[in-house]
Amino acid sequence: MTKDLLPLEPYERTDRAALWRSARVMAVLWGVPMTAYQLFVSNEWWDEPWPLLVFGISMTLVVGAASGLLFGMLWTWMFQGAMEKLTRRIHDGDPAIVPAPPEGQDFRLACSYLLTPTMAVGGHLYAAPDALTFVPHNRNLPRHRSPLALPAGPGLGLELVDVPLKGLARLLADGPVRRLRIHAGGASADFVTPDPDVVVDHLRRYYQSLPASPSPPNG
Repeated sequence: MTKDLLPLEPYERTDRAALWRSARVMAVLWGVPMTAYQLFVSNEWWDEPWPLLVFGISMTLVVGAASGLLFGMLWTWMFQGAMEKLTRRIHDGDPAIVPAPPEGQDFRLACSYLLTPTMAVGGHLYAAPDALTFVPHNRNLPRHRSPLALPAGPGLGLELVDVPLKGLARLLADGPVRRLRIHAGGASADFVTPDPDVVVDHLRRYYQSLPASPSPPNG
């Protein structure tokens, strides 16, 4: 029976600072355009005396800031709830989302494979004596559902890398972030997972314990 490298708990941890930053970003993205619309398009008080004009502008800014923040908080809360449900289903191997695993797998890890520094594919990484195989789940685009096989031969390397955040990601999380990097077959692949140090330790001990392993993974 395939065992999970990580329990569900690490996937359900909540980074409150990241949630608050996400709420603020969404508040700005929604609140600024809506406030600008109210100020310059949907108004009837530009010809009013200046005291009423100042009052109208002030109230529009206050209401825009409050409604933007409320929208950001509601959007973040709803998105977080939806992601938690999806994460539980993926971790538990819901067959409606998770394809059947390859045969002969000893461990699995719900994680994301980075196609590019800014684009990830969700799925499971399976560990067997002869290979590590990443199988994307069915919620990915069809063109991103092909499995990735990494041979677990003498050249297998497992390491942690610190990756700086760029673009919008810098507003949503503290950086750099630690990722799992696997070297195999002359290539390398990066994976996003909770507790990457625990994952690397488990995988190293697993491959070092195999009788047929010519040498322990490096990295």
